[in-house]
Amino acid sequence: MKKIVLVSAALCFLAPQAVAQEAGAQEGKRAPEAGGDELEKLRLEVEKARMEAEKARAEAERAKAEAERAKAEAELLRARMKRKRARNKRRGPHPGYPPTLPYPPYPPPAPPPARPPAGHHRHDGFFLRIAMGPGFGGYTSTGHVHPAGTSLVITEPEEKGPSGLVSFSLGGSIGGGFTLHADLWGAMQLGGARYDEVRHLGLGALGLGATYYVMPMNVYVTASLGLASANAEIGPEAYHYYDESHSLGTGVAFYAGCGKEWWVSANWGLGVGLLGYFAYTEGEDFVLRQGGLHVLLSATYN
Repeated sequence: MKKIVLVSAALCFLAPQAVAQEAGAQEGKRAPEAGGDELEKLRLEVEKARMEAEKARAEAERAKAEAERAKAEAELLRARMKRKRARNKRRGPHPGYPPTLPYPPYPPPAPPPARPPAGHHRHDGFFLRIAMGPGFGGYTSTGHVHPAGTSLVITEPEEKGPSGLVSFSLGGSIGGGFTLHADLWGAMQLGGARYDEVRHLGLGALGLGATYYVMPMNVYVTASLGLASANAEIGPEAYHYYDESHSLGTGVAFYAGCGKEWWVSANWGLGVGLLGYFAYTEGEDFVLRQGGLHVLLSATYN
């Protein structure tokens, strides 16, 4: 019995050691196997790097060969050109062509166009305009209209008919297209009134005006305001053997118009325009209103 107990105790003591030895042996076997796998992987990577290096060296050798071949071709082409120049030099110029002459020099550039003189086709400085033309006019009156110094009386209180107008303007430009001028102008209603001795009714005015030019079109607008005098031309059947002008009354007159001019020289221009006027005059016991619209031909110096 005692022997059995001793044997059991010995087995209990030795069994764990045997198990530990067995586990150590298994670990020892697995360690060499893991180290072998790492070495194999490293060997494969080294082999792959060696193959890539061989490939790069082959490509470098091929590029070097290409460069050598290009250099040789360039040297060959240079040698051919050199031989060709030497051959042409020995031959001289081609017999079918004349010797090459130098090109003639270019002609000098044309001088710039001359600038027009000061005031050329410009509205500046002294201003003079003469205008005249036909039109249509008329008058209305209130009261007894009779020429001064006569016993005649105009029987019709209003009249319309063809008329003519003449205008003289004298002044100067003030810049910016504006011109100030004094105006002397007159209008005559042809046929006058329905009275045998009165040949024509007329109007004379003296005033101040302004003209504005739109350049470079040379279009203008103009206006003037001044004192007016109405008159009647009496025929020789009345008192004399010649026509005689008699005043009817005084007042104010205004005209406005527009036109277009064309240059015919450095400072002269010819034009055509449209002008309308109105005059208000008074006598001793009457009031006379005159107006008209005219087409004018003008000559202007500026």
